[in-house]
Amino acid sequence: MTVKAMKTNTRRPLEIIADDTPEVHRHRSTRDADVSNKGGTRRVSIRWILSQPAFERGFTDGRANRGFSQEYDLWDIDAQWSYERGRCLAVVAPADIPLRIKGKINPRAVELFERFLPAF
Repeated sequence: MTVKAMKTNTRRPLEIIADDTPEVHRHRSTRDADVSNKGGTRRVSIRWILSQPAFERGFTDGRANRGFSQEYDLWDIDAQWSYERGRCLAVVAPADIPLRIKGKINPRAVELFERFLPAF
């Protein structure tokens, strides 16, 4: 397979063309990408994330090895993210670590989230 990189005289991104594959374009910045469907972002604490009902449901579903919730596509994007994070923590957390202790977020769960899912 031959790969060629072509630079154009326009402000378009670098085009990479391989013999067997379609043309690939890479965006240089978000200004070039379609960001019209992006939601707003805000900073939240790990404890806030772990306290969300959708997170707890994802954690519980992940621990029980259940498939995704059938209502998942109907939830808002924040609930979907929380659910996904919960499922991820369920994979990395030892089975003997509960999400809550006496109704409060388990500090060990916070530590595990910080350690294994820092950018999530």
